[in-house]
Amino acid sequence: MLAEFEEAVPYILFLLICTVWGGSFILMKKANPVFDALTIGGWRVAGGAIALGLIFWLVAPTRTLKRKHFWPLVLVTFLGFTWPYVIQPWLVERNGSFIVGGSVSLNPLMTMFIAIPLLGVWPTRRQLVGVLAALAFLVVLFAGEVHKSLPLFDLLLLVSIPFGYAFSNVIIRRSLKDANPLELTLVALGAASLILLPIAGIAESPTPGLSTTSWLIAIGSVAILGVAGTGLAMYGFNILIRDQGPLFAGMVTNLVPLWAIYWAWLDGEPITALQIFCVVGVLVSVLVVQYRAAGTPHAIPAATLLPKPVTPPIAATPLPLIPTSNKPHHTLSSSN
Repeated sequence: MLAEFEEAVPYILFLLICTVWGGSFILMKKANPVFDALTIGGWRVAGGAIALGLIFWLVAPTRTLKRKHFWPLVLVTFLGFTWPYVIQPWLVERNGSFIVGGSVSLNPLMTMFIAIPLLGVWPTRRQLVGVLAALAFLVVLFAGEVHKSLPLFDLLLLVSIPFGYAFSNVIIRRSLKDANPLELTLVALGAASLILLPIAGIAESPTPGLSTTSWLIAIGSVAILGVAGTGLAMYGFNILIRDQGPLFAGMVTNLVPLWAIYWAWLDGEPITALQIFCVVGVLVSVLVVQYRAAGTPHAIPAATLLPKPVTPPIAATPLPLIPTSNKPHHTLSSSN
């Protein structure tokens, strides 16, 4: 029974993150009348850092980040925790939550191609078919929106968001997989808040003359975005990256359009039969990729954890990198 529950944990975490992130874009939309993009992004990452800081203080885990992690952490902080959280609310204000929420669905495809050179990990045939099928349905789903009202500059910014997420996810898997996900997420969010909040304080100010209700909705939206949508969800997401790989974790973003359609429907936007058909197609594609794809952290093959495959006996023993004989160590020496 315990073993079955452990096998189900990655899928439970996957669905929880989908649910939380699915509502993030409508929360940005509710905050936009009062706050500008830098302010929303800054307080979002600050709220996440405060929430995870409390957890870190209560749990008091072993410190795992070291000097060697500095530059990978800089890249992850900018690409995964700073840039997207500023650009997303700005684009939501200009184009609505539906199209911006759907853009992150490009994450799995970008992750798959970035992982090939950086991790040396090739997708299986089933993963490739599933990701491409999901992409095809998403292209149909959002083609009308792009053709109707989306400027080219905004489209380029939209594409930069999933690229940043994908590159960040692969860097975590490659260079930060030995870091505690709680510590990693806390430090990245804290650094991002130190970057964004001072800039927001100088460059932006709240919209004057709004009602108390508008203020309460905006503050509540940013608070939920920070604690749940950024702090807790990113912590869980980094656990999935560490334990299951960036492609498994990245498929979370393919379910975001389902929530985008749901919130659009609640806001009174018309939902077409084509949209429902594409949503069902995306769901099936995600199931194709994720079905029995998860494993326990201890069961992950060494080849999926390392940028280049090595045999377990060599990887587990402290042999010199330059072999004394070419015969038994030919694979290791050639991989370097």
